[in-house]
Amino acid sequence: MVRAAPRYSPLIVEWVRELDDPNKPMAETCRRVGERAEALAFARPSYSHLRRIVSRERAWRELEERRRAEILAALGDAAVRLAGGRFVDPAYVLDRIRRADERAARDETE
Repeated sequence: MVRAAPRYSPLIVEWVRELDDPNKPMAETCRRVGERAEALAFARPSYSHLRRIVSRERAWRELEERRRAEILAALGDAAVRLAGGRFVDPAYVLDRIRRADERAARDETE
């Protein structure tokens, strides 16, 4: 029986996250994921479907890295002020963290 329009296992997305190297072409990730799927008796995902998943995961990873960098900058600034014996307004630090989260959420929907 020929399988048509297979529904991919959620494991496919997990394998993309595990096997993707952003410094290598998406095709390499697609090959790796396809090989793992076949080895475990899953339907081999199509290149076009995998490419969309890889693109989405790379974009999400980039957003998350920017968000973390902004949060670390806010906390680092607060630590420097505290180490210098200066006042740190917790509301200001939390606001910077909240804005980083909001930017990441907004960028994710675009």
